[in-house]
Amino acid sequence: MNITENNNFAIKAVVTITTTFAVMYIIMNYFMIGMDLQIIKSSEYDYFFINKFDNNNDVGDYIAYKAKPLPPYFEEGSIFIKKIAALPGDVITVKDGYQKINGGEPRYLHLLKTLKKQASDFDRTVTVSENGLWVIGTTKASYDSRYTGEIDNSQIVGRAYPLW
Repeated sequence: MNITENNNFAIKAVVTITTTFAVMYIIMNYFMIGMDLQIIKSSEYDYFFINKFDNNNDVGDYIAYKAKPLPPYFEEGSIFIKKIAALPGDVITVKDGYQKINGGEPRYLHLLKTLKKQASDFDRTVTVSENGLWVIGTTKASYDSRYTGEIDNSQIVGRAYPLW
């Protein structure tokens, strides 16, 4: 190899390495993979692709968010993935162990015994705030807004897309 060939190789190597690191940086800062590793599942899916910059949220979409703490079950900042059930302005009624959104189909609060709570502990009627979302899991064992109330937009990590 002569000097020109070495220079060409070095230039190609630097460009390749720089491009690789730039692509990795973008992927790591814009996207992540979420996994439901719980023994008792709160979703029918185990893996999610999370786009940290997709803020187009609508009822039925999955989102990833940082949960408020619930010792000893969940630490502060644990990332949950749930479905959006209600948007700002929607009215939620939780009464006698059931939740209704805008007067719709009731959903039972299945975790009352697990949480060692009475149904009346969760009774309330709220309107989802301008900066809030009401989220639910897709299984009976989901710890979600039925128990915690709405989540704030500041807790949202990104939109989640089920993989499998």
